[in-house]
Amino acid sequence: MPVDPASGDYDHRALPALVTERTRFVAVTHVHHVFGVDMNVHRVREAVGPDVPICLDAAQSVGHRPVSVAELDVDFVVFSGHKMLALPGVGAVWARNRRGPRFALSGWEGTPNTAGIVSMAAAFDWLEAAGLAEIEAWTRALSARFTDGLARMPGVRVLGCQDSLTANSTVQQRESIVTFRHSAVRSDDLGFVLADEGIMVRADGHCQAGRGSGDHAVRVSVHVYNTPEEIDRVLAVVSRCEGMRS
Repeated sequence: MPVDPASGDYDHRALPALVTERTRFVAVTHVHHVFGVDMNVHRVREAVGPDVPICLDAAQSVGHRPVSVAELDVDFVVFSGHKMLALPGVGAVWARNRRGPRFALSGWEGTPNTAGIVSMAAAFDWLEAAGLAEIEAWTRALSARFTDGLARMPGVRVLGCQDSLTANSTVQQRESIVTFRHSAVRSDDLGFVLADEGIMVRADGHCQAGRGSGDHAVRVSVHVYNTPEEIDRVLAVVSRCEGMRS
């Protein structure tokens, strides 16, 4: 599905032309895994019409913000456990079973990931008690603090919508994910520099198929356990790299 490079959002003007009588299934993302923005699935539904099943990848939204399947006009919601504070190796599929073939539960061979399933249930309980609206407000504030600081550095470019970079932005703000490139330092080198400071980020192509190493970037992901002081530490390290050259 085409993405507008300026905003990081789906190119809704191009969507209708891609939908034909052969369209049977559409897979979209709830929150973009690189740009960190809400992908406005309601616009996708308007573009594809009322009959095509939509599968929503909610790996970057479940556990970070309130997600109501009653308010989402989609047919499947899928997400992973480790991004919502559970153990790795477990995930979930929710099915509405209103459009298209019905999704039927099936068994499995071998031993299930019991520890992962139990950890996922515990994570849901903890997140519900903590309050997902409060978690979203916290991570949005951290992301805004980070983008506000990066926007002041001339050698740094934040990917995605350039109108959502400051803490007082009037458009949607980043949902716990901020990805950027440094003009003076290769992204993989900057990843090593940050790791040496005890700061864990992802510095590569971020599963963007068909892109070369020149398109690599640094992605910073925050959650409820992060603090403003940690954001300032990352900004300080990036700022010290302003005088470096790759």
